[in-house]
Amino acid sequence: MDNLQEKLHIWALNTVEVYKTMAKEEENTSFNSYTSFYTQSDLTRLSSNPEIVIMATNPGSAGGYQEQKTNINWNLDPKKGMTADKFLQGNPFFISEKAKWHLWRRLNSILQYGNLGHILEESQNYAYTNLVFFNTPKACQLSQRIIERCAPCTIELLSILSPKFILCLGELTMDVFCKLSGSIKETLIKGELSRTYWNNTLVIHLPHTSKFYSREEMNLVGKGICLLYQKPSIPQSEFYTEMSPLIEDLKRKKEAPVTSSKELRYAIEDLFNKKMEELHYEKFRYNPICFPLNEHLLVSVSHDNKASVNIRHRDFYINGKIHYRQDLNNMDEIYPNCSEYASILRDLDYTIYAENVWLGTKSIKKFRGNNATEIVGSIIEEIKKISMTKLSSNDNK
Repeated sequence: MDNLQEKLHIWALNTVEVYKTMAKEEENTSFNSYTSFYTQSDLTRLSSNPEIVIMATNPGSAGGYQEQKTNINWNLDPKKGMTADKFLQGNPFFISEKAKWHLWRRLNSILQYGNLGHILEESQNYAYTNLVFFNTPKACQLSQRIIERCAPCTIELLSILSPKFILCLGELTMDVFCKLSGSIKETLIKGELSRTYWNNTLVIHLPHTSKFYSREEMNLVGKGICLLYQKPSIPQSEFYTEMSPLIEDLKRKKEAPVTSSKELRYAIEDLFNKKMEELHYEKFRYNPICFPLNEHLLVSVSHDNKASVNIRHRDFYINGKIHYRQDLNNMDEIYPNCSEYASILRDLDYTIYAENVWLGTKSIKKFRGNNATEIVGSIIEEIKKISMTKLSSNDNK
């Protein structure tokens, strides 16, 4: 224990300094509101290498480092701020609140389907951490610069913990891990499970557990994790053969008419993202997942109560998220061909300048189809037409 805890303490000393330095550098930027930083489970409780490390992207909250130093829940000395000892203790709300988190409850259910739920029952068996320790309400608020500077600290933590296996929640988490660790991701079930190996450790990627899972998907992913836990080196073809009955169950579920509007919304978003990848559209952003329609526009499908197809300019992020405004005459100067694109979308029954943050949105209820597969087919058919539409403007080159 002493050796593990000594290594963790040295790691925490160095990591806290990295984050303090970055928090200081961000004081005069828009990211200053998100510079509170912490890990999740209490690492001081570990007496030996854990069975599993669960790694999500970053804490889903908000708050600056200056606020954190004076927040009574953290019990920090405002003059000293975060210390290595306090940092290792993790999120003060983890023990009391984790059972309320959708992320944790769904992860627990998935592992139960694979008869691995016992791993999360004892704190010695696992560590829960993040790729980046800065907190943001949404992962998309992490810039590439922040990720690239912060994530190496977590890679070092994983090396120290040296678990039997690592679960990466979400594609962004897995992709950054593979890039920084030099690992190669192997797809096992498209859109559901992939794996890699790193320092003799099995690393498994699954869709982020904050998203909606059907029972069939939880069963498939849970039993898939269990099979990999038992046979880490199982060939992909053999893995697929063993899992094929459950893969077919999930396929039938997705193709069947959906009676729950919530299930339908999630199913459409999930299937749309997979179909776009199959058509070789490359993800532009991860949260929300966006795909390029052409050199100017991005498209995404949302699963919220307003479930819709959403289109905006790529430059929306580059230009500091300048709002779309009906009363501004220079929108074409800010966003290329804005007025002409707006006219095209308006003719297709999109709501223009929705909430001032979208060029256009269209409810999924307006697309034809009786199930997720048919509706997604209609959506893709329409966005292909939009992407191929020729503009009269000369600057569309």
